[in-house]
Amino acid sequence: MRTKLNGKTVKIVGNTTSHLFKIGEMVEIINDNGHGNFGQPYNLTAISRTSNLQYTIGSTDFTYKLGKEEIQTEVDALNEEKLKLDSQILFWTNAIVYLKETKSDTFEETEYKAYQVLKTINENTSDIEKAKIIAKIVNN
Repeated sequence: MRTKLNGKTVKIVGNTTSHLFKIGEMVEIINDNGHGNFGQPYNLTAISRTSNLQYTIGSTDFTYKLGKEEIQTEVDALNEEKLKLDSQILFWTNAIVYLKETKSDTFEETEYKAYQVLKTINENTSDIEKAKIIAKIVNN
């Protein structure tokens, strides 16, 4: 995964796409479509800050330095994405357990939630704990 550079200013250091920017010129990325994996070459569209000319440039045609804040923003976004994925993985893992326990071939979310509620009712915990668990099941 790599940081998209839309709106960022970069310095031209090469010319793999026959663009007409000068080496050392500062340009703004206006179309970073997100293609290309980290370390893999890809193309972007940039516009000159002085002449308003725009060209396609290669990912190896410029340099861009990330600051601490930009790196932290990227880490925060990845952690948020990871939490969502972890939650989805847990949900679907539990769905597989449910299918095995009930010997069912298909998954239906409402039945799954009802089954989780019934399991909770049969647990040896206090009524308040059961209520909290059931509320969480119903609200998710």
